Parts: sequence; C-alpha cells; structure tokens
Amino acid sequence: MPSDKNAPKIYVHKGSTYPNNTVRIEKFEDGVAFYFPEGGGFARSRPEYEFNELYRPYNAKIDKPTWRAAHLNIDGDFAPTPGFLDGRRWNGWLMPMFTKETIDAAMVGDGIFNGLDIKYLPESDAYEVRMNDMDPADESEIYQICAENLGIHAGDG
Repeated sequence: MPSDKNAPKIYVHKGSTYPNNTVRIEKFEDGVAFYFPEGGGFARSRPEYEFNELYRPYNAKIDKPTWRAAHLNIDGDFAPTPGFLDGRRWNGWLMPMFTKETIDAAMVGDGIFNGLDIKYLPESDAYEVRMNDMDPADESEIYQICAENLGIHAGDG
C-alpha cells in the first residue's frame, strides 16, 4: 500500500469479515502504520509491511454488513426492544438500528425517549435530540440519533 494521504482509511483483517476486526488508519508515516480499532480503542502502530500482511483495504462491493434481527435491552432499564445488529461497535458498545416505528413508540409512556426534546427530521431521516439543560440558542448541543453517530436509525427496518 503506498504511503500517501489518498490511501484507504478502513482496513479489514484478512482472516475476518467486515465489520469484525476492522481498523481505521490514522496515517502511514516513515514505513509505519498508525491505526486504531474502528469501534474505538487504543491507538496502535506496526511496520507498514507487517500491517499489509495482516489487513486488506475495505471494499464496499464485498464488505457488506449482514443485518440480523434482535431484541435489545437498552441500558438494562427497558423492556427488550426489537432492532437490528450488524456487528459494528462504537467504543465497545454495539450499534443497533431501529425502525422509525420503534423509535416513535419509545417516545411515549415509559419508553426510553419519553421526556426528551426529540423530533423527527424527514430531510435527514434522523431524529434530533436537544438536551434538557441546554441553552436553546446553543446549536453545539444538538445531537442527531441516526446510523452514523448513536446507532439508532429511523428507517423502514
């Protein structure tokens, strides 16, 4: 793999399948690969030749995640919630996906999202959450609940 800024950023261990054992390259420099686990974890480094023996670049055509249905217990405080898993993790935590109907149901009664300042944004197919103690003018404390950050997706399921 050439040591340049256009090198692929995501690599999959050659003995594994995506998203398991996937790493993100920080940089290749002076013959050394600097990387960390895609789902979070400690930074690592090893000689570039050794890295290339163990990992291959991510390929969107063959590295498609396999989704499986699951009943998920969120924070241990709520009844199992139907959702989907593909094995991806963020800081060690699984990143489940949910249908829009599941999220809507979690915003009423004793659901996990009841009481939050949350609204659906159709243009981005995500939910926006404003924290209770935030300044209404402070846009920096707005969080979107979607596949790319918190792992909760508003989709067809």
